[in-house]
Amino acid sequence: DRNERYKKFDKKLKKLSGPLEFGGDFDDAYSLAQARKRATRIFSILKRQRALLVTHVDGMPPRLRRDELVSWAHKITGKKKVDVDGAKALFKDNETIDLELFVTSVERVYKEQRLLTASVASFDRINVMFGYVCIAIWAAIMLVVFLMVWGVDLLVWVLPYASIFISIIVVMGRGPGDIVTGGRAS
Repeated sequence: DRNERYKKFDKKLKKLSGPLEFGGDFDDAYSLAQARKRATRIFSILKRQRALLVTHVDGMPPRLRRDELVSWAHKITGKKKVDVDGAKALFKDNETIDLELFVTSVERVYKEQRLLTASVASFDRINVMFGYVCIAIWAAIMLVVFLMVWGVDLLVWVLPYASIFISIIVVMGRGPGDIVTGGRAS
């Protein structure tokens, strides 16, 4: 059961690491600029739905009713339960949605999607590095035990070589750490 949940979670994360999906006849957005264009196009289609529009005043940009938009979206996608809390989180406390708010909300979703996938990737890299550090510490302890069993005097042999090794690393600066973590040495 736990393994199955992990597989589902991993599948959802892999889907998130891809483009922002708009569904239907719309292409997926691989960049923030593409997400902005798709959102503008979707809003222009949505404002043709008269039931979603707030009474239009000449000179004012068209606005959509948030609750009607959410209900309409759930109806055409076949979902039974309307997620009002999700709509409030997406569009804040605004009862009506104009083009700017709609595009800003889509941009925020795109950025949060990218942030989430970057955070998970960063966590995975840190986890791997922690494993390497644990292995290195274990190997160092085993080496010391091995040398002690063989009767090597640690003060005579290991201490001088360790101090030379540590001095070289200090002189090299951040280079070894950047190489180990996969970063670029500057």
